[in-house]
Amino acid sequence: MEKEPYIIKTRPANASDLDAILALDSALFRFDHAFDPSLDLDWTHSPLGSGFYLDRILSSGVVLLAEDENLNILGFITGGEADYPAHRIPTRMAELDTFFVHPHARGRSVGHLLFDAFLNWCDHEGYGKISVRVSAGNSTAIQFYHKHAFSDYDLILERPVRADSEG
Repeated sequence: MEKEPYIIKTRPANASDLDAILALDSALFRFDHAFDPSLDLDWTHSPLGSGFYLDRILSSGVVLLAEDENLNILGFITGGEADYPAHRIPTRMAELDTFFVHPHARGRSVGHLLFDAFLNWCDHEGYGKISVRVSAGNSTAIQFYHKHAFSDYDLILERPVRADSEG
């Protein structure tokens, strides 16, 4: 069955959108938990989690939303200034923090529209590069980022101190 077309618009979030953003972020955490069981599923609704998003909305970055014609929020993307590694040639870099499209809205270019809106924001703010961290097992997200001209430049590995524990 073909999906009905959406009229989709993107817009910056405001403080009144916080509850909807936290609900989407909780869904993202539950989804990503399959790839990274160390994720704290309670973080989103903690003071740190809600404070992070409120700060992104009000002062230190951006939260962009995608809405349908009925103003239902279909997804969101957040980002801000990244800490650029001191051992690299300096450039102003943005970090894409979180990116989620509601499962019922996937396959309708919502993610592409959100990403394009984020690129426009980064360009407007004068960033030269964008970085993103992705769980290694999330091949769908990795393919999306590669399709949008991201390239691998670091590989972060971890292990427990004691090989027989989960540490």
